Amino acid sequence: SHEYLFLLSKSPKYYFDNKAIAEPVTTEDGGKGVKFGGNKYGDSKDPKHNTKLGNIFEGAETRNKRDVWTVAPSRYKEAHFATYPPELILPCVLASSKEGDLILDPFSGSGTTGEVAMSQGRNYVGLELNPDYASMSEKRLLDACGLFGSVEVV
Repeated sequence: SHEYLFLLSKSPKYYFDNKAIAEPVTTEDGGKGVKFGGNKYGDSKDPKHNTKLGNIFEGAETRNKRDVWTVAPSRYKEAHFATYPPELILPCVLASSKEGDLILDPFSGSGTTGEVAMSQGRNYVGLELNPDYASMSEKRLLDACGLFGSVEVV
């Protein structure tokens, strides 16, 4: 199944660190490099299709994160059925913020986003309407940050 992710910003000028979430790459033979699309990787006899597209750029060790991410489901033992795995939230936090920035999750649920944000040195504000989930989130975040943080789920 697929889920859509939305990283929202209140400003047209926003922070996005694609290097923080870059993926390792290999060519078909296992060597380092990046193959870009194009007409049969640039083997076309037609000059308009024989461009830089398809070249293997030797020495490249990372590439931009792809559009579809494969993340195994995980559980939080006290949580409701719709918890996100931390591995799904981590790239969002790393790409969209710097240490010390504030992460807002308007649907805090079990607190996965807060736990990931705080583990990466971000500040976190979570909003949750359901009092049971709010207390679950608060407990989870207190367990995650220990004595070094203060937690209040609104």
